[in-house]
Amino acid sequence: MKSQNVFIITPIGNADTSIRRATDGLIDAVLIPLLTEHGFTSDNILVSHRMSDIGSINKQIITKVLEADLAIANLTGLNANVMYELAIRHAARKPVIVICENDTRLPFDIIDERTIFYTNDMLGVVQLKNEIGKMIPAALNDDKPDNPIYRTIEGNIIKNITGIDDVQKYMLERMDKIETIVTRHFENSNHKNNREESVEYVDYKIEGKLVREYDFEDESLFEIFKPRKTESPELLSFSHILNNDKDIILNMTFAHSTNTARYIYKNFFALRLEGIIEIEKITRLS
Repeated sequence: MKSQNVFIITPIGNADTSIRRATDGLIDAVLIPLLTEHGFTSDNILVSHRMSDIGSINKQIITKVLEADLAIANLTGLNANVMYELAIRHAARKPVIVICENDTRLPFDIIDERTIFYTNDMLGVVQLKNEIGKMIPAALNDDKPDNPIYRTIEGNIIKNITGIDDVQKYMLERMDKIETIVTRHFENSNHKNNREESVEYVDYKIEGKLVREYDFEDESLFEIFKPRKTESPELLSFSHILNNDKDIILNMTFAHSTNTARYIYKNFFALRLEGIIEIEKITRLS
């Protein structure tokens, strides 16, 4: 019988950096001993910076991500390569165990996925081994792992099934929107709790006329006000009141560093809301 193999998706960093030391320590002190206990051989425990095969390293990594019987993804630091490889694994619908250090702020689209958080100390090693050890058998025996990509695919398939009426489609779409709003609210709550004291939360009231039809429920305002610089204010939440004469009041809460208040000025709103709202008045509420 062919031995099972596992691929470790992890940030690497350059040699002798703190990232590399943390990665190698986690692999050698926690993952390899634990996986060996569960029947994996050292030759079948794979990690990108320890592979010696000749050829394209990118092709080898993607092949391992797609074909490994099990993957363990360490999201500490939210490394771009790690997130990319996790997305490939999700697309392949293969089992993956996700871990990350405490205080890691996960992106909203995976924040509700099963994740093992750990502390990088001696007790944390023991606790992490216990938690991963519980998940390995379940992951290997799960022939249809759940993940955000397949939930979306299955949801779209259901909506297109012949016989699903408009009411049912409407309910599915409303459930999707509710999930998005709840997830974002949870993320923003964590974001507020994790911010340093130097961050200020400011409420603004925007009054004006709605220029065109706009669906505020689709959450696209978050994309419109997405920070374009690291020091730019971040939109955390909003609400609106609209009457039949197209008069609109838009209440918005922003977070920004105490030294970046200069970015909150009329043109900041006017440029982003151009073509949506003709602004008549801006009031800072807090």
